[in-house]
Amino acid sequence: MWGVSGVITIGGALCYAELGTRVRESGGEWAYLRVGLGSAPAFINAWLNLLQNSSSIAVVSLASGEYLLSLFFDACGIPVSLLLHIVQSINQSINQSINQSINQSINQSINQSINQSINQSINQMINQSSKQSFIHSFIHSATYK
Repeated sequence: MWGVSGVITIGGALCYAELGTRVRESGGEWAYLRVGLGSAPAFINAWLNLLQNSSSIAVVSLASGEYLLSLFFDACGIPVSLLLHIVQSINQSINQSINQSINQSINQSINQSINQSINQSINQMINQSSKQSFIHSFIHSATYK
């Protein structure tokens, strides 16, 4: 059984080595799937890997956190509510800073686009008025001679 598993593992490693030599893009599995199957399956696989990896990291973090807290709070039990409150406050502060930076960048881009459109409309009005005044002065100068 172990020998069969080893042969399958070596075959998978050789396949990845061959893919690495043929597909000269960065991105690992995403690049291989995008070249082989298209953008949609590569995108779905990337999101599923993200969810899977983050959930496994969360499970490992919870298990190791519970173990470490049991070293300090062995006699009276782990203060889970205190731990949850600390995690929630940290998460809230991180979310607030992310939201502030996103809102600032959105506001800056909106202000830039509004300023550009106002400047373009003012420039168009100036160009039209200068053309009209030039045409008007040209017509008046031609009629008075």
